[in-house]
Amino acid sequence: MLNGCTKDLFGVETRSFTGSRRGSNGSFTGFGPDSISNGGNNSQIDVVNEVNAFTSSRLKSIYNQGLPVNQQLGPGVILDGYTGPTGSGYTPYRNFTASNLRNAAYILQVQVHELGHSLDEIVFGTGVNSGFDRQSNNYELAGQKLVDCVRNRGGFK
Repeated sequence: MLNGCTKDLFGVETRSFTGSRRGSNGSFTGFGPDSISNGGNNSQIDVVNEVNAFTSSRLKSIYNQGLPVNQQLGPGVILDGYTGPTGSGYTPYRNFTASNLRNAAYILQVQVHELGHSLDEIVFGTGVNSGFDRQSNNYELAGQKLVDCVRNRGGFK
């Protein structure tokens, strides 16, 4: 089901997927258009989901860093996954699931959500109106589209 969803949404064939679990990183390997590393031409795409690097609280701090107060996530918001810049730089080929999560099914769902963000940027680039996230100015859209697709095809049970 993941393969059908990555093909339909991003034009990327899933070649392998290892689900993240508490204490163990997950990974995705696919084949498709890569605008970041291969000029939009087809190539192998590898994405790692790190589960040991940051707690939910730390992910939220990283997200908020440098943003004006009116654009920061507020005190009631919990951030369980993140695809974006960290203190060590940024690459869409690496994303994060919070290290303090316990529920195995939810960890997998967060991984797939973040994979959607990674593939959105890898395939469509970062330009204005590129991909689902930037076209809609809704930076949750690509991740949610992939999660919904997998769920609608029988995943996350």
